Amino acid sequence: MKDLSIIIPCSRGELIYNCLESLIKNNLGGLLVEIIIVENPQITIDKNSLPDSEKIILKIIRSPANHPSKMRNLGAKRAEGKYFVFLDDDTYIPKNWLKSAYEILEKKPENIICGPNVDENKNFSNNIANAIQSLYISDGLKTHITKNKAIEVNFHNIPLNNCAMKREIFNKIGGFNDQVDYYLDDVEFFYIAHKLGYKFSQYPELAIQHYCRKFPFDFLKYKFYARKKIGHNAFFFPELYHESFSIRLIFLTYLLIPALIYLFFGKPGYFFFLTMFISLLYVLIITFSSLMVIIVHRDLKYLILPIGIFLTHLANYVGFTVGIISGLMSFGERKKIKEIKKIRYAIFFNKNN
Repeated sequence: MKDLSIIIPCSRGELIYNCLESLIKNNLGGLLVEIIIVENPQITIDKNSLPDSEKIILKIIRSPANHPSKMRNLGAKRAEGKYFVFLDDDTYIPKNWLKSAYEILEKKPENIICGPNVDENKNFSNNIANAIQSLYISDGLKTHITKNKAIEVNFHNIPLNNCAMKREIFNKIGGFNDQVDYYLDDVEFFYIAHKLGYKFSQYPELAIQHYCRKFPFDFLKYKFYARKKIGHNAFFFPELYHESFSIRLIFLTYLLIPALIYLFFGKPGYFFFLTMFISLLYVLIITFSSLMVIIVHRDLKYLILPIGIFLTHLANYVGFTVGIISGLMSFGERKKIKEIKKIRYAIFFNKNN
């Protein structure tokens, strides 16, 4: 049996070469490691361009469908490792990552572990996007913050592009849900793990380089699309979103957009002044959060953060609203999703009963 099986769904062929190079340069310390690249149907990896390694076994398999969870599940079926590592093709791994991940899992085999995803590109557009995603007031993603010690995180903060677990945990849960939209398959998997009592930990030594979309256009476009998916999925999987404080806080901020609109167009009255108070509080929180980032980075260019946070909330709000409407209109999905959940959730329903 191998020590680690690294499973990478590949949909951007040109990026996988850098990812593989970083893995092959890792200090393995005698570990037996295999890398399983799962190609989507639209790409073909140039095998002659792959870096050579005598230390790591490389397998390339082809997926019949362009669905990340189908690809990961396909890779897991071919995996021979004691522990599974899930990465994305656009990640770059520090040289001691594999050894550190293995040592942590050996000490805490019942934990699902991850690390921060930080884009260290010096481009300010990437940096401002990272800052927005790391703030509680905007996205609250702990995966965009590098701490100097290990921290416990909730199931919403485990990134599928940077996590590892014992193969028995993966098999017990039944793999990733490849019958639903891939914008919720990861959260659903970790939700089931959470219900089964598994713990989630983030380690600074497992931080990786991961591309972050540039602010404003690519970033806001992605936020709209992602929140549209979340709005649609929340209609069918509400349980995935109400067990996290940060998620509830983010959903609450969506209500501030109509409040701000009413502030500009509403008539004076009790509700108007209440709205004004809430809106001023919102502006103060954004300003304080932005000042903290400016102090940390010592860069006045981050003065743009308040506008960036507001635009992110606006994109999130519009996308989420469109998604909810889409979910309400998707009558045909309800029965299908109900049957899928009945099968997937049976593992912890039976445990509790």
